[in-house]
Amino acid sequence: SIGAWNFFPELCYTDCVKPSSPITEAIKTPVNAIKKCSSPALGSARTFNVQQDSFVEAATFEDIDTSLAIHSDLLKAERDLVLSWRRSALQAMEKLRILQEQEKHVGASWKRFAISVSNLFAYEKDVETARLGDSKSRRELQMPYRKLQKSTVDDCLRILALQKVERATPSIEAVNAMLSAYVADLSMVRPAVQAYLEGLRQLENEKVVRDSVDEELKAESIDDSSQSLADKIQASLQEVKKQLTTANNESSRSSKSKKVDERRYRQRQQIQSIENRLLVNEALLKDFMTTLCRTAPVRTARMMSTYLEKEMAQCNALHQAAVDMKAKINIGSKETLSKMIQRHHAETKEDRNTELKLVYKIVNIGNSKKFSKDNNEDASEEIEKGVELSQDMKEEEARKTKLRDKAMNLCRDRIGRWDAKVAMAIMEAVGVSDANVRVEETTRDLRMVRKYAIGLRENVERCVEALDLLRMSILQGGAGDIRDLRHDFFGEMRSLLSLTFLPVDDENNSLPFRLLQNEGIDISDRNGWRSHSHGTCGNSINAYIETRDSGTEWLLEALGELLKEYNQRVEAVESFVYMECVGIQLEKHFSQARATALAAFEKKTDITSAINIATRKKMPVLVKELQAKLVAVGADVSHTTVKEAKEAHLESKAFKQELHDLAMRRLTRARETSTERAIALMNIWSKEEEGSASTEKEILEDLVMLLQKSVKKEDYSLYAKACPARI
Repeated sequence: SIGAWNFFPELCYTDCVKPSSPITEAIKTPVNAIKKCSSPALGSARTFNVQQDSFVEAATFEDIDTSLAIHSDLLKAERDLVLSWRRSALQAMEKLRILQEQEKHVGASWKRFAISVSNLFAYEKDVETARLGDSKSRRELQMPYRKLQKSTVDDCLRILALQKVERATPSIEAVNAMLSAYVADLSMVRPAVQAYLEGLRQLENEKVVRDSVDEELKAESIDDSSQSLADKIQASLQEVKKQLTTANNESSRSSKSKKVDERRYRQRQQIQSIENRLLVNEALLKDFMTTLCRTAPVRTARMMSTYLEKEMAQCNALHQAAVDMKAKINIGSKETLSKMIQRHHAETKEDRNTELKLVYKIVNIGNSKKFSKDNNEDASEEIEKGVELSQDMKEEEARKTKLRDKAMNLCRDRIGRWDAKVAMAIMEAVGVSDANVRVEETTRDLRMVRKYAIGLRENVERCVEALDLLRMSILQGGAGDIRDLRHDFFGEMRSLLSLTFLPVDDENNSLPFRLLQNEGIDISDRNGWRSHSHGTCGNSINAYIETRDSGTEWLLEALGELLKEYNQRVEAVESFVYMECVGIQLEKHFSQARATALAAFEKKTDITSAINIATRKKMPVLVKELQAKLVAVGADVSHTTVKEAKEAHLESKAFKQELHDLAMRRLTRARETSTERAIALMNIWSKEEEGSASTEKEILEDLVMLLQKSVKKEDYSLYAKACPARI
């Protein structure tokens, strides 16, 4: 950049920093110049070594007789124009400050999301290499992304996140430094012009004093010439007498006359000195202000050119990072992936049918009678083809039917993705009252899979939280949508680059365009920065603003949908835990039921034998007591119930094994695709960044070419001649 070059060294205080001749030193000037320049606009008022009183009204062009100056009209027009530019530059700096803060938040959000995805992939990779349950070993599993290492993915995501963080930072910092230097130069105009006006006021006051003295002397001479001849003779005689009496009177009169002459001479010399200095300073001020105004098109064009070149460099870096990541993570064979996907679809379809049949069998355990009564029981009963139920038993059977239907409906809704509701509904339909599984009843494999499911859900939730934070920072940040902030900033930059005049403080004054045009100052917005016509700079910059991050909202929605689908994978892993728990509870419940039925049947057999013995020995009291105990045991206790309980227990053990096999098949498929969804997240991110960066790069290249064509050779020659760095 040109640096904060002091265009007014004669009118600014002596401790201003002057740039050295080398380009590198000139580039370092802005911050130092802003800190050390002591112009009133930048903090202190020591221009012309005069400390201005804040209560003294500042001089204006309207209050001073501008006929004493040569270029007062031009200086006034240039001052108003520069103040208009300064206001536009300050507004652009304020918009840039807000945009810079929001860009930092967006960059930090992208970084957090990249870290979350990296941790998710690393966790999936650890699970891929672990041995869960009695599943196949890693070598036997078909894992397309087996060779993709955690370090590779971490490096790719780190580089991509770094480019997203620095996507707008270098360009914003560069244009901020150049804007600060530009504002520093524009801010020097007001105190310089004010010092010039104070000089005019001082010259005007001195001339007023001189004119008043001349009027007094002229009045005295007129009084002397109006006296009569006799009075003059009489005064001469008195004067001669005084000369004879006092020798010192003559010397005092001559000294008085000399003092008057000296006073008039010094006054004329002072007025002449002030006038000469004022004319010299006016010429310098006119030269520097005209140079400042004529070089403004090149300086503002360099600001935008530097910004666009930095943006283009960051687009190239982001595009390269996205291409590299996409190439490094897509190492899986397409043929292997296709075969695996087809196999998974076929197995999933088969397992769904198997699951529905298995759940139907589980909820109907013990609902039909399979065995006949024993020979020693009531022989009148034949093989049971059904059960005649009392009213209470009918209500109980209706309740059980309702529970079975509920379990089947829940299973159909969440097939392959069991949760606590499905597991509880199945166990209630079977008749399990205590659904809690104690730790000692679980296996090591079950605990490992449960731990894996918990960790996987935590990592997915972190990704969802990071994505929500990213969406908030982009679409609903503290200062609003970041796209609106960019639009506001470029709106101010268009006003600045157009170099048009906007009245300060809502004044309706106008500039003498003809006078400025004669000095080579063009404020007609010849490049069309404020225009929306095709082919103008304003239309091109609008196209870039609309294209910049235009696909971000779609990308966020796509990533959100992928994370929702990722939850289904988490639920499929959690389903393993719930299936295992249902199998454990089924076996435990029917094992206890079998033991209870066997104990009751043995007790009934013992009581029946005791009754027979007591009857033979004619012990009616004992027989009565034993019959009461027999009634308490229950009429439904028989050898048939024992065999049914045994059969139900054996079925529950078989169902437990079938549930385990089904859950293990699904876990195996989940392990084979453990990193696939995390890679899908990175793929969609890298593809979007690659496409958007490529489109933005093309628009930026056209815009830079258009901007370079808009700068005239004579303007650049003047700028290169006026710039101390001699770029």
